[in-house]
Amino acid sequence: MVLERILKAKDIIRRKIPEAFCPIGYENKGLSWEIVIDMNGKTVGPFIPCGESSGEKTKKTKKTKKVNGFKNVPLPWNKRSNEINPRVLADQAKYILELVDEKNPKAERAERLHASFIDLTRECFEKTRSDDVRAVLRFLESGSWEKELEAAVENGLLSDDVMTFRIDGHPDLIIESDDVMRFWATRSIETEDVGTCLLCGEKGAICRTHPIRINGVPGPSGGGDLISFNRSSTWSYDKQQSLNSPVCPSCAMDYARVLNALLKSGDHCVKFEDSAIVAWGEEQDFNPRMMDIRNPSAGSSSFITNMIDSPWRGKPVPGEVDEMFNIIDMMRGRRQSRIVIRGYRRERIHVIRERITRFFEASRICDWSENIDDKFHGLFELAIACCKDGDSGSMGEKIKRVFEGRFLADWFSAIVMGNAFPSRRLMSAMLGRVKAGDRFDRKRAALGRLLINQKGDVMPVALDESIKDPAYLLGRFFSIVEFMQKERGGVSSTIAKQYLNEMMNRPQRAFSNLAEMSVKYASQMSDGKRVNYEKIVLGITEGLSVSDIPRTFTDEQRVTFLLGRYHQDANVWKGRVKNKEATAPEEETE
Repeated sequence: MVLERILKAKDIIRRKIPEAFCPIGYENKGLSWEIVIDMNGKTVGPFIPCGESSGEKTKKTKKTKKVNGFKNVPLPWNKRSNEINPRVLADQAKYILELVDEKNPKAERAERLHASFIDLTRECFEKTRSDDVRAVLRFLESGSWEKELEAAVENGLLSDDVMTFRIDGHPDLIIESDDVMRFWATRSIETEDVGTCLLCGEKGAICRTHPIRINGVPGPSGGGDLISFNRSSTWSYDKQQSLNSPVCPSCAMDYARVLNALLKSGDHCVKFEDSAIVAWGEEQDFNPRMMDIRNPSAGSSSFITNMIDSPWRGKPVPGEVDEMFNIIDMMRGRRQSRIVIRGYRRERIHVIRERITRFFEASRICDWSENIDDKFHGLFELAIACCKDGDSGSMGEKIKRVFEGRFLADWFSAIVMGNAFPSRRLMSAMLGRVKAGDRFDRKRAALGRLLINQKGDVMPVALDESIKDPAYLLGRFFSIVEFMQKERGGVSSTIAKQYLNEMMNRPQRAFSNLAEMSVKYASQMSDGKRVNYEKIVLGITEGLSVSDIPRTFTDEQRVTFLLGRYHQDANVWKGRVKNKEATAPEEETE
């Protein structure tokens, strides 16, 4: 189903990104050199570099070497690792010119590579009877290019540089001729396996493995292969690899090109450390956009850009567009050369919009003066709530010290795709910072409210005196005792430093101590303030007995306690700001 939906996006992607689609067996790759020959196979001048040379220092020798540029053109392509597998009329210099590989400096291997390239060129000539291919074959068999090769090496030619041929006086490369394209297309889809393609329904050749690698999922260079049936437990009737779900070479190449185009486009892809999420709409006149979370462009008017990127930037979800929308979540497997599809959703945009809206509403929180504004916290800001206050480095560096890259991908997909929410890890990390003495500020309160609401409870944006949860009431009581201590003054250590961790770990015992302290502080105040504080304390603690207080808190109760304290703090500051007795504390900024 996933591959079918990807394949259906082919026409839309082809219209928007035409360069993503090449002839069968071709891929857009970098071409570094052209060899110009005449019809007799003799070189016409030196080898021509396709880009300007630049200096680059090697890591081992720290010497500067020339590195030639390249131009992206459709080139014959096939998958290969260490095996000898030439590509017709366009390949690396070690295949075409027998140039010794710096990584594997063995003359006999260079000879085998060159011989395989000659054999493939001969096969191409025998099938096409092309005069241009005959000229290349004559060039290869003559071996008379020593002078040109020496000059090219001096000019920066490396054994891995890709080269191809052009006939003198012809504007097009030989690989662009119809005869060569037909030959390579036929050879590319040759296979012993025959069956009915599940995508197009045609009976014919079937791919055992994917012919084109998926490029763009962060990780090791070189792309990766989509993996589905790599264990015997997934084989049906002992059919191995892709024979369990047969797909013809043409469809396999097309859906790989669609995925590669989506992954390459910043308008359709969000990337993480070792995973990526791609998205596209199904209407031809509908242009879905996604942005790299590390560099959001300001002022974009695209609905999808704003919607999908909104969890990162903390912006409300705009727009009224309601089209079918596809989202695929991909990641690197345990073997980094493998790509696994973790999740897929096909939904109308209003469903995704509602999901994102619920995320924003669940994390909304009042400020320190109980003002309920339009402030929304993005994922980066909420993730920072789990990091150490005052820690050096950028946002990304701070978050990486606490969470691995896949965690942010899990969190993002939970919001956008409705996957399981990583509440436990977030709660543990955030509580760890509070226990270490970091301030429970607005962003941590927003994260705390989000986590409690994800559990199904309803935590208010601001103080709600109707809540009778013991943990919430204890948080409110703790806040009032803190204010009473500040009114009294003359203390060397605050209640937060003395009792906050104890209240979060052994609340029943800490409550008894705080109750005694509240009576002591009240007795040392003026009559007006004492009566006011006693009313507040009575309103919080009436109906709350020691037996109602648990001996220990769960993590959810700890967060509820902190939110009760935050709400009560904001309520008190609201009254003081209103009466012009004080100015509410400013929010800390990153």
